[in-house]
Amino acid sequence: MYSIAILEELGGKITDGIEARLDFLTEGKAESFIITRSENPKIFRGRYDLIVITAEMAQNLSEWDLECSILFAPGQYASRVAGGVNTGCVVSYGMSGKDTVTISSINEDMAVLALQRELMTLDEKVLDRQEIPVRYSGRASSDRVMGIFGSLLLMGADFEKFKNLT
Repeated sequence: MYSIAILEELGGKITDGIEARLDFLTEGKAESFIITRSENPKIFRGRYDLIVITAEMAQNLSEWDLECSILFAPGQYASRVAGGVNTGCVVSYGMSGKDTVTISSINEDMAVLALQRELMTLDEKVLDRQEIPVRYSGRASSDRVMGIFGSLLLMGADFEKFKNLT
């Protein structure tokens, strides 16, 4: 059982995007994940396997005491966020060449997610540097696409199925 904490603003769409795709992408293993969403970091107690933080939340956080195996945070705030989190690994996402997860191209319903360095998943599989086409329906910001699909990769989702999503 993996515990996932998603720190996003009210009305954020990362949790919804993950939950909508999780069962399909993990081949029916969605029950292996306990996902908690909040805009208040103070509700997160104990140790999490993965903490996902959006850019909006990262820039507004001041006091927190979080613990996790993997922290998935926007690159421009990663060092600031990591200072308030006891974590074994920080994985950054964003449009910088320094970020681990980025996008090489994006349009209305498809993007190409780029892993710029090796990535270790929660189940300890290593994903090599590569580009992964992902499909989604409706308009989505690059941060949202990276947040959803990067989280799913870290959770061990089968990325070969990403291109078959709608």
